[in-house]
Amino acid sequence: MAVQPGGPSSAFLSSADFHCTFDAPSLKAVGSSLGCAAVRAYADVEAVINDLKEIADFFAASSCGQCPPCGMQTRMLATIVGQLSAGKARRKAIDQIPLIVQANQGKGCAD
Repeated sequence: MAVQPGGPSSAFLSSADFHCTFDAPSLKAVGSSLGCAAVRAYADVEAVINDLKEIADFFAASSCGQCPPCGMQTRMLATIVGQLSAGKARRKAIDQIPLIVQANQGKGCAD
């Protein structure tokens, strides 16, 4: 199970973080955000992957292009998630996801 507390630009919460209260400081403390407060709940991994693919594709297509690392890393994430969705992702590629996300944290216009 997972919850996305702030819409497509917020990080997913696993069941380990469901104790978190629904306010900006608490969500930030567990690595997510309030965002637009469009709460999405998922019962299975497949649903998370399908929505994550749509989100990654949207952000890859919507990149403003002003920050080359952001555009490149967003497209890389979309590619890996697309492979994951198709059942063709290799473990080495999947392991890169948190590294790519971490490299971009604190550097975007959404921060």
